[in-house]
Amino acid sequence: MVPDQRNVLLSSAYLTGFAFIDGPRNYSPIVSEFRFNYKVNLDWRADYDPLRGQLVNSTFSADTRFSNYFVSFGSSQIRSDPVLSPSSNQLRGTIGIGNDNRKGWNAGLSVYYDVPKGILEFTTVQAVYNTDCCGVSIQFRRFNFGTRDENQFLFSFSIANVGTFGSLRRQDRTF
Repeated sequence: MVPDQRNVLLSSAYLTGFAFIDGPRNYSPIVSEFRFNYKVNLDWRADYDPLRGQLVNSTFSADTRFSNYFVSFGSSQIRSDPVLSPSSNQLRGTIGIGNDNRKGWNAGLSVYYDVPKGILEFTTVQAVYNTDCCGVSIQFRRFNFGTRDENQFLFSFSIANVGTFGSLRRQDRTF
């Protein structure tokens, strides 16, 4: 371990997703998680660091789906030592109608907003049209991460029991 520098160890990564080791410690942050699942999914994770005497990391998300509609909201706040990571406060939201197998039109929108910087960092809009045998997906993405400021247009064409062709990968889809 190197003092006054960010140290990420496998044992600390298993405890929490946020870095906290920047010097010798006798104890770790207190990691808590609250989950509630009944029609609405709520998830709150927080790290309290007794060494700093404050709540240093907090993430919250709420998701629900009713019929063919879905809504998701989340917040992530990091109040850490600048050696470990810069402080941040980000909000995210997703809304949509449909799913990946529903016939007809399906659409979704996701946005990620950085509150301290006042920047809409990431936006994606996806439209899908499915029939009995095939489907077409079109997605627009907008990145704005300081040095990376770009737009992307992606598409895919799916044929049942054959495969999917195009630039829109399955893991990058909204649904």
